[in-house]
Amino acid sequence: MNLSNSFQIRLLTIVYIFFLFSCKKKDEILPDISVSNPSTNSQYYALQDEIPCSGTVSDDVELDRIEYQLVTTTGSPVMPKEIDIPNSNPYSFNKGYELDDIHLNSGTYMMKIEVFDKAGNSKSIFREVIIFGVPRTKQGVFYVADNSGSFTLGRIDSLDQDSIPIATFPDYGGMEINNYDQQLFYMGYESVDLIAFNTRNYTYDWTIDNLANPPGTYYFHELNYSEDQYLMVSLFDDQVLKRYKDGSGTGNVVLNYSGGQPETTFKDGNFIYVESLTLGTGIRRFQRYFFNSGVYDEDYTAPFDFKKILKKSTNELLVLGNSGGQAQLRIFYTNGGNFFQPLNLLPGEFIDAFQIDDDNYLIIQDGGIYAYTYSSNNLITVISGSGILSADYDVVNDRIYVGIANAIRIYSASGVFLQNIPVSGDVINLKVHFNK
Repeated sequence: MNLSNSFQIRLLTIVYIFFLFSCKKKDEILPDISVSNPSTNSQYYALQDEIPCSGTVSDDVELDRIEYQLVTTTGSPVMPKEIDIPNSNPYSFNKGYELDDIHLNSGTYMMKIEVFDKAGNSKSIFREVIIFGVPRTKQGVFYVADNSGSFTLGRIDSLDQDSIPIATFPDYGGMEINNYDQQLFYMGYESVDLIAFNTRNYTYDWTIDNLANPPGTYYFHELNYSEDQYLMVSLFDDQVLKRYKDGSGTGNVVLNYSGGQPETTFKDGNFIYVESLTLGTGIRRFQRYFFNSGVYDEDYTAPFDFKKILKKSTNELLVLGNSGGQAQLRIFYTNGGNFFQPLNLLPGEFIDAFQIDDDNYLIIQDGGIYAYTYSSNNLITVISGSGILSADYDVVNDRIYVGIANAIRIYSASGVFLQNIPVSGDVINLKVHFNK
């Protein structure tokens, strides 16, 4: 045999072996699954029950894993996956899927059980289940009382009976609450930094001792908390510090002009709106920056001293504050950058405001509390009285908590006086605490 023939034979042999192995049949057969539990439309309670998942899986070659997950009726994940590794083929599974999320809402969901084989093939079965969520309930009311320069952080219990002091601080700069994660944020003005309390037991979740570094060089001016769980700390040195709810830093927003004192801030999606005072001139500016990068975007005229900004719609913000001691209300159109004054508020200084729904708001002034309806541009007096220092609204029980000197007063949403709770000092901030 010559070399040419020998080479050809070897080449044909290699090609044949390659063809033989390449033609090996790929596993494209789906694993099989049968489900005994949960039964269709079975009912469970969040934080109390497990969803029983039982049945049998098998595969013609080899099983890999079983995944369990609660999803919406359209298949979107609601809770994390739980995984089971079969140790036989076929394999009988019996798994309790824990409903350990207090934020689960009542409604109809799907329990998804999916089996995988080693080749990556999978097969799923969905069972419709009904879940009863944990009702939202009031746990108490936190307050800050000013006792001649000494500030008491306290709490009223869930029955509105006892007032309990929690801690005392030498100064005060702001207080916000994160009911979703059971956190209360307290910020000092100079000597106390930013503290996150666990609202269940009043221990510290975290603290930032040198938020302004070196401490004492910058005063904390205002604390704001966004719906997507970011803290914004306005400093006196042209900066707004951004912190996530766990205390981690996400950078600063530095004003694009010198001599600015940031005050009221509002996070709206990818933007942060900053109202600031130019020191030495009294001129106020309202600016928009990109939240993540801190890059300047737009500049607007601020018609008065802003104190509260609420989201009305995609392109509308409700802006409230004071001008010369008189409460002011404006609608700010974000797509055009202009303000509109829908009406004149009643005489008195603005204190706070709360959104009841897309159309109704509570406006708190030092001389009364008023219900404002946007669609009809109507303002109704709910509570008349002088000396109001702070307030908060209990959305579950439809009550209004009002802070005054040496007391917290409780009213129904219609303005009926219900109760007076004595507190030592001027109650300058109130936050209703819910279980979620």
